[in-house]
Amino acid sequence: MSPQKENLVLFPFMGQGHIIPFLSLALKLEQQRGFSITFVNTPLNIKRLRNNLPKSSNINLVEIPFDSAKHGLPPNSETTEALPAPLVRRLVESTPALKPAFRTLVAELVAEHGGKNPLCIISDMLFAWSVDVAHEFGIFHAIFNTSGGFGTAGLHTMFLNLPYLESNSDEFWMPGFPTGYMFKTENLPEELRAATKPVKFAVEMFRDWKETDAMLFNTVEEIDHTGLTYFHEQFPNCSVYAVGPIVSAAAGTQARGGGEELEGTIKQCIKWLNSKPEKSVLFVAFGSQSAPSDIQTFELAKALEFSDIEMPFSKKNFRSNGEILCDCGKPATLQTSWEDEHCGRRFHGCNKIEGEENATEGEEN
Repeated sequence: MSPQKENLVLFPFMGQGHIIPFLSLALKLEQQRGFSITFVNTPLNIKRLRNNLPKSSNINLVEIPFDSAKHGLPPNSETTEALPAPLVRRLVESTPALKPAFRTLVAELVAEHGGKNPLCIISDMLFAWSVDVAHEFGIFHAIFNTSGGFGTAGLHTMFLNLPYLESNSDEFWMPGFPTGYMFKTENLPEELRAATKPVKFAVEMFRDWKETDAMLFNTVEEIDHTGLTYFHEQFPNCSVYAVGPIVSAAAGTQARGGGEELEGTIKQCIKWLNSKPEKSVLFVAFGSQSAPSDIQTFELAKALEFSDIEMPFSKKNFRSNGEILCDCGKPATLQTSWEDEHCGRRFHGCNKIEGEENATEGEEN
């Protein structure tokens, strides 16, 4: 009889930017390290994953009950993508309500394994409250931060210290960062700029961070030294590891529900990338729940043009207020395409003749 594999419990927040890297990590731990994986999430997310896991995977997908309507959210709102931006915070702040059900889930796992504890519980940074459950059972607890150290460090010190409130200029220094690292107040989200005291949920979350046994970051030490150093200094009793890049196109496909259309898009994207010279493509992701404002897009376009980097748009397509224009001079929107012709970021919205006679629609600028 083969020995029982050590079990790891992974529990991401209910957003694609969290579930996808968690699933990528789970697949790596299963396939490369031989661990047994228990992947926990709410019913709708588990249903989506269950239909699309690789056939070679034995990851145990476990549902944890969540009634969004009890928290002032629309029914069946179990992911951030199902909610408008103003309600995402409410979803985040409702998640400590999962704690009793998670404790029950862990107790059942222990019983199913003959009284043997999972080797480790790896939770989302937003689920730091799970450290209490882990330590109650004597289980090692780790937080997996799906973003890099630098941005997470900024989040931590910003929400705890609100340093911009003490600044007499339009720039401020964030406690814990090296001297000379200055940040502009105008770049802060409006909600944060309006805050006069730390957010209760954030304070409680960061308090629980201090109790975890390890922090994992989806980053690389060589390019994220400042951010990782911040956490080494601010959390001296916690081990800090750079485990990135945790990237998996397959995990992304499965977490989003898979399907031939998405797989085809990925293949077209790879084909397009392979057509470019080596190290000539820069990928920038703004996140699934956020996007730069029109003014920020305008500034980005100007910076790219001044850099002489090949790009699919130029500042002639922007008004001074950041409004995006088609070549015909009418307002347009930006869309992405990986078709064989006119690949990349391009303008749509021209109302002239459709088809081949429409020289502006779908045309790179």
